[in-house]
Amino acid sequence: MPEIILDENPADTDIQILEDGVTRYGRNLSQGDARPLACWIRQDGQLRGGVCGRTELGRLFIQYLWVDEAQRGQGWASALLNQIEAAARERGCRDALIETLLDPVAELYQRRGYQVLACIPDWVGRFSRTILCKPLQD
Repeated sequence: MPEIILDENPADTDIQILEDGVTRYGRNLSQGDARPLACWIRQDGQLRGGVCGRTELGRLFIQYLWVDEAQRGQGWASALLNQIEAAARERGCRDALIETLLDPVAELYQRRGYQVLACIPDWVGRFSRTILCKPLQD
């Protein structure tokens, strides 16, 4: 008979099984068509930044956007967003969804045409979770 076990140090493999099960269940319900998508900044063979996520059900879900500190302030984040948004448009996506815990980053996304859907104050400590969406079709 199955038993419930509290685990204060769960194995990554167990977490991955849990994540895969939830994702598979949700995709079966929605009949999702998830396809990964990423764009990278590389210099001298080193990864200096990138953006990744997936397109699914007509939407681009941006999971991570990062630029190395030495490369920041040069427009790389905007260039990465331009690239991944263009690719999502080619896949027929109507909009893009992104989240952040940093207010200055939320402001950057708003300057790029994203609109705040929700902001949850003090989501993690003093950080607020901001969820933003941008139309990709006219």
